Amino acid sequence: MNDDTMGPIRHQARTLTDHVLDQVRGWPALRVCQAECGTGRALAVGARQIVHFPSENEAEVYLTGPVVHRMREVLLRCGPVLPEPPGPWIRLRLGGDSDAELLISLISVAIKANTAAGELHRGAHACPRAMLRRLEGRPPRAAQ
Repeated sequence: MNDDTMGPIRHQARTLTDHVLDQVRGWPALRVCQAECGTGRALAVGARQIVHFPSENEAEVYLTGPVVHRMREVLLRCGPVLPEPPGPWIRLRLGGDSDAELLISLISVAIKANTAAGELHRGAHACPRAMLRRLEGRPPRAAQ
């Protein structure tokens, strides 16, 4: 039973990550891939990973430094957006449908920011976990 007061009904076994991936899977600019750090799934534009799902209730989005700088105050007022890690990536907690819808909107912003003139030709920006592994001198985790 689905009525407008109850919102969308999702099978209990499905996660918000699955819901988001279902919504964006057909977008021509995106491809689903294994996360560079080896933990979880990711979305990429060309060779650049722009979204990382390190767990079923968390997402990291590469918005680029200028976009994060411009939107930082607004993003931090959003409940699911976490202030860490600092830099061009933002982290979101996925606790409900509105968080998933915010993430879908931010994926659209990330595509635009990462396909802006010259942006794709700048170096790849690994997800925060992959960067940490590199700084610690550890190799990327094997695909799971």
